[in-house]
Amino acid sequence: MNYNKVIYILLGAGVLLAFPLLYLILFPPGQTTPSPSRWLLFGGLALPVALAGILPIIIHRVRRARGLPPEHVSASDLRFTLILMAVLCPLVCFAEFTFGAYGSLLMMVIPAAFAIRAQRRGQPNQK
Repeated sequence: MNYNKVIYILLGAGVLLAFPLLYLILFPPGQTTPSPSRWLLFGGLALPVALAGILPIIIHRVRRARGLPPEHVSASDLRFTLILMAVLCPLVCFAEFTFGAYGSLLMMVIPAAFAIRAQRRGQPNQK
């Protein structure tokens, strides 16, 4: 299977999981009829999520139409991303449960991990 297809599958799964989570956050189960402002807020938050799911496909097609080579994802990058997700997603959920809103600050570790990995990949092996 092509690694780009794997990324599209993971992105689609993330988008599909984001909609019910947004709905549950904005409309708790015990609440009666939601107000129109809550529906507008839901639509305003759901639109960027949907665009984030569609944008990589559009960029890929535009690059192909211009004759540019597609950007391939290496197997090591995909493994790093999956390991990062498997380790940090439960950790962020635990931190949210334990520390409340401050637990979400743990999500800032993800861009830092990718930045550290990019710096290490750019350096030649020193022995």
